[in-house]
Amino acid sequence: MYLSNSSSSSSPGADLWHNCSSLQDLTLPQMMGNNCPSIDSFATLLFPALYFLFFPLGVLTNLLNVWVCVRRGAQPWSISTIGVLSLALSDLAFLLCMPLWGVYLLEGYRWTMGRPLCLVMNVLYYTGLTSSTMFICAISSDRFLAIVFPLRSRQVRTLRNAALVSLMIWSLTGVLVYLSFPNFLYWERPDGGQYCGVLLLAQVSPSQAPYNLLSYYSVQVAIPLAIVLPCYVTIVERMLRSRRRWRAAGQGGPARARDKTVRLITLIITNFLVCWVPGQLLQVVACVLFLTLETCENECSLNRVAMLLLEVSQVLSVLNSCLEPLIFQLQQGLWQKLRAQGGRAVARLRSWRSGRGQSGGPPPPPVELISVIHSSKHCRRCPGSAPPASVLYQGDQISKAQDRDTDSK
Repeated sequence: MYLSNSSSSSSPGADLWHNCSSLQDLTLPQMMGNNCPSIDSFATLLFPALYFLFFPLGVLTNLLNVWVCVRRGAQPWSISTIGVLSLALSDLAFLLCMPLWGVYLLEGYRWTMGRPLCLVMNVLYYTGLTSSTMFICAISSDRFLAIVFPLRSRQVRTLRNAALVSLMIWSLTGVLVYLSFPNFLYWERPDGGQYCGVLLLAQVSPSQAPYNLLSYYSVQVAIPLAIVLPCYVTIVERMLRSRRRWRAAGQGGPARARDKTVRLITLIITNFLVCWVPGQLLQVVACVLFLTLETCENECSLNRVAMLLLEVSQVLSVLNSCLEPLIFQLQQGLWQKLRAQGGRAVARLRSWRSGRGQSGGPPPPPVELISVIHSSKHCRRCPGSAPPASVLYQGDQISKAQDRDTDSK
């Protein structure tokens, strides 16, 4: 149920105003009472400023990824395109709720934008958070199959299967968000304001939700850690072993390509461990702080610490949504192509200024944002299988080079 403005004292909202958190329902944000501020005053200025700073950057970079995937020109769809497009849409859904949350925090967790926008913010938040987590796991698994088992995974790694996995993830996300509706809260605060948040754990009031959001957060941290890290560790080990073989054979070109691949994967793992994992884990830590509280002593200080952890986790999650598309563009060589295009434009401008470019000439060729390696001959032979060089959200040359290694054995 979505709580109305006229919630009674038996509602989860009323239980927030008891004198001790051990007698309360656990919610985010957690409200302690009139004499106990929810968060320090400096945080109400610092974190909204960070949200408003990162929001346009994240939206622009993810929209660029969407544009690149949709405007393919003559290029066919690939597994990489499906994965990048899906993850970009997930990050956009998460980022679009951040301005609303920033305004909410500026007001000291006093909601002033009405019930519909409160519902929109919660739906966007959990849609983006849930779907991006599952797509990160799917992308990591696809990279693992494409690089570690490039030949045996061809029958599994097809465009049809990639589209089905993407559709299943979006469908499962919709079901989970729908089941979370009873945990979305909106009610009148005793001090006259409105509250917009979520019920994490019902300790006093009965909940109609089939699961609590504290378990949701815990699973959302544990499963990606169990999938993503082993996949990338195995990929790096395989790349290093292949590099040693190329160097021993006196072929430095492929070895240098693998060095670049290892650096990119290291960047992906660093972003995952520094931004994504703490961004999810700190919310669980904030909840555990309340669950382990046995006395009411220093409860206000504990609440402020927990809310600071919550906001830090939000900032890290937003930063992760900004960095993911930048890493993808780095993998696809976008920045090198843009830099080369800019160099050609500067050279033409200098030539024109010196009088050598007055006769004009054809404009420089357009920047190719993504080049998907695809063999039409291979597709005609195996219309239901994916080309071996198509790797979900990863440089296409990696899988292609790995295929050559495997064929040569």
